[in-house]
Amino acid sequence: MKELYGVKLDDQNRILCQDYPTDDNLITIDPPKFKYVQTDDQSHDDFQELNVSMDSSGVGYYFVIETKRWAFTDIDELVKVLEDYQKRFVYRENNVIFPKHD
Repeated sequence: MKELYGVKLDDQNRILCQDYPTDDNLITIDPPKFKYVQTDDQSHDDFQELNVSMDSSGVGYYFVIETKRWAFTDIDELVKVLEDYQKRFVYRENNVIFPKHD
């Protein structure tokens, strides 16, 4: 059993609603989705968005990135974005990633 955002989770990251302590009333807390924004590389009048989040496969979490377009000239620029998300929202336990909780 672990905790996320101050609530206890089972091994499938489900919690019981406080007023409904039955297995039929489980809810899931989703990890945060973070949107990074940069100036468009072609028009400079528009913006590009990169969404970074986590999803669960039932066994553990994995990273998800979504974007229509995210231009960069150096791989390190993209790595810095992913490292920023990881620093803010992720912790590792036994080489498995989980959303951070305070």
